[in-house]
Amino acid sequence: MQPSSLLGWAVFATIVRLTSPAEAGDDEVAAKRIAMMKCQHYLDMVSIPHDIMTLEMDSRVRKVYSVHCPLQNPYVVGGRRVEKYEFPHMVALGFWARLIWPSGGVTLNYTFQCGGTLISELFVMTAAHCINKDLAIVRVGVVDLNDPDAEDIWIVEKIVHEDYSPETRYDDIALLRLERNVTISLHVRPACLGTDRTERIHRATVTGWGKTSQDSHLSDSLGKVSLDVPSDRKKCARMYRGIGQSPLIDRQICAGSLDGNQDACHGDSGGPLQVFEEGECRYHVVGVVSYGKICGSAEYGLYTRVSRYLGWIVKTAWPDDWSHQEYWESW
Repeated sequence: MQPSSLLGWAVFATIVRLTSPAEAGDDEVAAKRIAMMKCQHYLDMVSIPHDIMTLEMDSRVRKVYSVHCPLQNPYVVGGRRVEKYEFPHMVALGFWARLIWPSGGVTLNYTFQCGGTLISELFVMTAAHCINKDLAIVRVGVVDLNDPDAEDIWIVEKIVHEDYSPETRYDDIALLRLERNVTISLHVRPACLGTDRTERIHRATVTGWGKTSQDSHLSDSLGKVSLDVPSDRKKCARMYRGIGQSPLIDRQICAGSLDGNQDACHGDSGGPLQVFEEGECRYHVVGVVSYGKICGSAEYGLYTRVSRYLGWIVKTAWPDDWSHQEYWESW
């Protein structure tokens, strides 16, 4: 399915570099509250009302709300295929590709080389290293990239964090503003942003359409894999200590499988590292796939830590909410 706007919108999308001031005190609290409020808001939008009879003396009928929740059962090495509706926040980033025929003709199409996370009706979060002039669309609401019902939306603004450094790979995070709002549904729904609370974990899930092994092709089917998140970062720090490598910093998360059987890989960049909140049937994205060494090796990969950028994300994605303090102070 083609995007619903003119070709030039994607070609001339603006690349903007923004930074956030040091997040501390009131700003940090405000960003966290707004992120939590939005998390609940998007869940409420797809909740289904049910009438239940209480066990109280008056036996009144009360209304409760629930959301369709798939059972929790491959750039993802050693992963499993994803069920429909399981990751409604997952998007694929489409880049212009020029196919030159033997006759000399040229056809324009898309290749999907990075992933991203829908965080609002209008914004997608991804890795800064995925941003270039050929990035044109996001594909939403699909598990199979060849799904005939896939919806493509033009990207009109690419916002790279000002502190991003390709050399150190620090601050590897970016936001994409879409041409129009997505329609929230069971298979298209923003994820929750990770906070320091949701980072107290030992396992997390990474999803993507990347390679399923170092030598394979990119996958058309979305894959998922569960990774260890070590509480002791010293081993991970040692893996990334050496000539030409930047030291591990607090704004990065380590995750992986030391037996080498499960990993993220080429094509998964920009996608989410996420934890599942079973009681509420929602994912909290704690990291953005940044980089690693050899796919499927017995070493951890590195992910940009989302909670360290909450202020920057909230001010960019929800500027009206940020400017009206009374909106979140009473929440």
